Amino acid sequence: QRRVRGGVDGVVYGADPSNMPGVASDHGVHHLPLLARVHPQDRILYQTERYNFDSFGYTIPVPRDGDYVLVLKFCEVYFHASNQKVFDVKLNNQPVVVGLDIFSKVGHGTAHDEYV
Repeated sequence: QRRVRGGVDGVVYGADPSNMPGVASDHGVHHLPLLARVHPQDRILYQTERYNFDSFGYTIPVPRDGDYVLVLKFCEVYFHASNQKVFDVKLNNQPVVVGLDIFSKVGHGTAHDEYV
């Protein structure tokens, strides 16, 4: 498991658990050594991805009830056109991001954050 300390905000990020469905890919590490709009120490967060041809999800434990901001970090590392990867994000089974097409928003190889 790889742990990454973010360069700008100091947050420590953990790797996906090995039992997650889908495919963990580091395609962006090999094909996007430089990314637009991202601190060099945070590149790995945008160069790696998990994809699946079906739905999958994460369980994120929180210490207690309250108001939280979830920052989802994306970068299109594979496709070079719009409408190749379009997906929704749900939180507690409710859609919070609908029809996200990262390439359409920022192009190929550019960091993009969604705040929920």
